[in-house]
Amino acid sequence: MKKGHLEAAHKGTIYLDEIGNIPLTMQSKLLKVLDENSFYRLGGNTEIKVDVRIIASTNRNLADMVKNRLFREDLFYRLAVATIEIPSLNERPEDIIPFAEEFISKFAIKHGVPAKLLSSEARQSLLEYKWLGNIRELKNVIERVMITSRGSSIIDQADLPSEISGIKTSFSLEVTQPYDVIPLDEFERRYIIDVLKSVGGNRDKAAKILGIARSTLFEKIKKLGI
Repeated sequence: MKKGHLEAAHKGTIYLDEIGNIPLTMQSKLLKVLDENSFYRLGGNTEIKVDVRIIASTNRNLADMVKNRLFREDLFYRLAVATIEIPSLNERPEDIIPFAEEFISKFAIKHGVPAKLLSSEARQSLLEYKWLGNIRELKNVIERVMITSRGSSIIDQADLPSEISGIKTSFSLEVTQPYDVIPLDEFERRYIIDVLKSVGGNRDKAAKILGIARSTLFEKIKKLGI
C-alpha cells in the first residue's frame, strides 16, 4: 500500500500549508498524531509510529480563530512552539519588483515565451497597488500578463489589469449626430480617434480600452485611415 504524507515524512519534516483552513474534525485528528506520534491508516487497524517535524503556515489570525471557536486551542498551543511572523507584501514594498521579475522568468519557461522587462510605469503601478492577496495575487497577475502580452518584450502599464494600472477599460463617446446617419466605419473611426486622444496616442493603452489586440488596432488604424 502506498505511504501517505505523514508516513513518508518519517524522520523528516512535513509542511502543512494554510493550517487555519482545516476543519475542526481534522484538527482533532492532527492533534492526536502530534500528541501520540502515531496514527492508523484509513480503514486499517495497525498503529503506525512516526517521528515527524511539523511546519505549519497560515495567513489567518489563529488566536482570533481560537476565541471564535474556529480553531482548537490545544492544537494552537501544540503548534505554536516557535513562530515566525512574515509581514505582508504591502509592508515590504522592496520585495515586490524582485518577486515580479522572478515570476516573469518562471512563467516565461512554463508558457514557452520570451522573458520580458517591466517598464518604469508598470513597476510604479505594481508598487502602488495594495496587494491584499499578497504573494499569490502578485504571482497570478504576472502569469496572466505573461499569457496575454505575447507580442512585446516589455510589460507596460497597459498590460496590467485595470485595477492595478488605473487605466479605464471602458470609454464613452459623445455622438453629435443621430446613430442612423453615421456609417458604421465612420462611427468606429471617431471612436478609435477619441480613445487614442484620451491616452495621448499610446496604442497599447488604446487597445486595452477597446478590448482588442494591438495588432487588430493597427489593422483598423490602417484600414480607417487614422
